[in-house]
Order: sequence, then structure tokens, then C-alpha cells
Amino acid sequence: KRMENAKEHFLNAIAKDSDFALAWAGLSWTYRVMGEFRDSHLTNLYFNKAMDAAVKAVLYGPDLSEPYSMMGEIIKSITLNPLTGLEMSRKAVKINPNNGEAYSVLGFALTEAGLFKEAETVLQKAKELDPLSQWMRASWIQYFQNSRNIEGLKKFSTMFKNSVTQPEAAFSNAYAHFLNDEFDSVLLYSKKYDDRNYDDWSFWLGMSYAGLGQKGNALIAIDTMKARSTESDYFHGSAIIYAWMNEKEKAMDRLEKAYELHNTYLKAIKVNKVYDPLRNEPRFKELLRKMGVEQ
Repeated sequence: KRMENAKEHFLNAIAKDSDFALAWAGLSWTYRVMGEFRDSHLTNLYFNKAMDAAVKAVLYGPDLSEPYSMMGEIIKSITLNPLTGLEMSRKAVKINPNNGEAYSVLGFALTEAGLFKEAETVLQKAKELDPLSQWMRASWIQYFQNSRNIEGLKKFSTMFKNSVTQPEAAFSNAYAHFLNDEFDSVLLYSKKYDDRNYDDWSFWLGMSYAGLGQKGNALIAIDTMKARSTESDYFHGSAIIYAWMNEKEKAMDRLEKAYELHNTYLKAIKVNKVYDPLRNEPRFKELLRKMGVEQ
């Protein structure tokens, strides 16, 4: 509902001024988010709308930072390859070195691409410019997760104590336990916070059971996730749970389906630990080549 409201506000602004580059950039971002979190049959529709809006934003605001930041994010989302939008994202921070959100967007892509040294430098700048930014916070979470920085995740709630919600802090702590293969602790967090409003926790419930060797409970969690998630998220999440149950063929069948459905979690496939059980599988290596994230 919030995205629908945002869309209407941006469209109203554009109706009053069709050359309003920042409104086009905001509309582009809104369509991108709508594409990520809707059923898969709507993903391409919204991503195409997002790209059209981003092109207009760049056209009407060639000297502004925000249109290029949005364009970089849209390109990455469409290709599922974090390398593809880097040129635009880097141009955004070059145009305006004081745009904290642009640094956060760039940091996301660098982290997903495994360019952790550059990502840390960029995210430090984002934090300096906008210490309360939600995007900056999310970028740091992903950086800690994908660089497998356990201590960083543990300290997260302290670093951002004035802006972190309880579920965010809980997720950071749970992921730190996952990085340490402490599935019993991950299970405790998953049971405590599992709720129909938080789809990720049903996935982590299944992951916990898989990691603990409790196959029956893991399969129940997969069924629960199917009832709560979009088709795309269901195939992606169940693929990973099957991978951690050591059912590699079934996992790859579902992961390839998730790719076909354009699941955007795959942007971090090169670095995220959840994919580790599949990294030696020929089909997984072929998927990475197809996505262009690994030659």
C-alpha cells in the first residue's frame, strides 16, 4: 500500500511538471520495489516501468546524482548481476559526493559483487553523510552478512542503537549464529519472531531444521513458506533449504526455477553463505556463468 501511495504522489508531481527529474527517479525506485515484492508474473512489467522512468530521470536531470543511482539499481535488478549497474552507481557519487543514499546503493552492489574492500570504504562514507539512513543501515547489514563478518553483525544493534528495530537486531544476531553454524540458536530466533508479517523467518525456520538434520520439520517449514511467500520466493527459499538437507538435485531444480522467475535474492549468489552447499555442483557453476557473475 505504501508503494502504491508513493507511486501516486510521484505521478501527480510528474503530471504538474513532466520534466521533474527527481520525481521520475523516485517513480523508478518505486516501480523497482514493486517488481521485487510482487508475484513473479508482475516482475517484468514493473521492472520495465522502472527502466522507462529511470531513462526519463537521466534525460531530464543529466547533472543530478539521483537518476544515475536509480539507473544503476534498476540495471542490477533486471540483470541479477551486481556488476552491470556499477558504472551508473559510481557516476552518481562522482556527480554528488555528498549524496549519502547514492553511496549506500553503490555499497549494496559492491557487496553483492564481492568487492568488500571498496564496499567498506563506500559504506563508511554513507554512514558519515547520513547516520540515520535506513538504506545505509540495510547496506551495512548486507555487507556484514556477505563478507561473513560475525563480530560486525553482533555489534550491529549497538552501532545503530537509535534506529534499529527489534526484528532487525534479532535478524542480525540470528545471521551471526548462522555464519557460525549455530543452527540451534538460529532456530530459537526463528521460533520467537516467526510471524505472517515476516516471510524471512519461515525460511530461516526451515534452514535451522535443515542444519540440525531435522528433515521432517524442515519440510513442514517449506510448506508453511509456500503459503506465505510469492512463487518466486518460495522456489528460491525451498531450494536453499533442500541444499542444506543435502538434496542437491532437488535444490538445483528449484533454484533454476527461481532464476526463471527472476528472484532478486539471486543478486548475491556469488557471495552469500546460504548457497555454499551448492558451490561445487556443476549446475550451480553453470548458473553463475549464465548470470555473468563468474566466468
